[in-house]
Amino acid sequence: MAEAEVFTEDYDGPPVVGEHFTQLPNLAPLNYEGNKHHEVRLDAMVQEIEVANGVRYRAWTFGGTVPGPVLHVREGDRITFTMKNRSDEEVVITEPGSESSPYMQQVAENNYMDAKPGIMPMPHSMDFHAGTVAKDDKWRTIAPGETIKFDWIANYAGTYIYHCGTPSV
Repeated sequence: MAEAEVFTEDYDGPPVVGEHFTQLPNLAPLNYEGNKHHEVRLDAMVQEIEVANGVRYRAWTFGGTVPGPVLHVREGDRITFTMKNRSDEEVVITEPGSESSPYMQQVAENNYMDAKPGIMPMPHSMDFHAGTVAKDDKWRTIAPGETIKFDWIANYAGTYIYHCGTPSV
């Protein structure tokens, strides 16, 4: 596969875009046969969230929530993944927008964890355990304000985690 692209962009749209991103316990239906190419976006950002009644903290999130959205695809599907590190900007997650995803609609409907925008700049990366790629390429660290875009294949059937792998993680 081609090397990951790292660039800057003026994107300020929804932090989650893609029809196969949803919020647990809802899973996006797989209404297709064979393999498909998915173009998805999952931005890293800071949100102040409530983890217990009256207990709040600023969290580095994917898409604005903890846990982040579920990406539901088939083994063998190709994913073109885009992520902007928005940890240096305030991002409102309760406005779904016309180009967003079922996940963003669910966040808006559920007012998920009463998230409030925050800023706490930090380098970020993405590590999808469902893909086998060169970690120094696809999983590379990007600075606040940078965007990374790369392709990967869902190599194995099953349920896998994703996370930021930037040192000192």
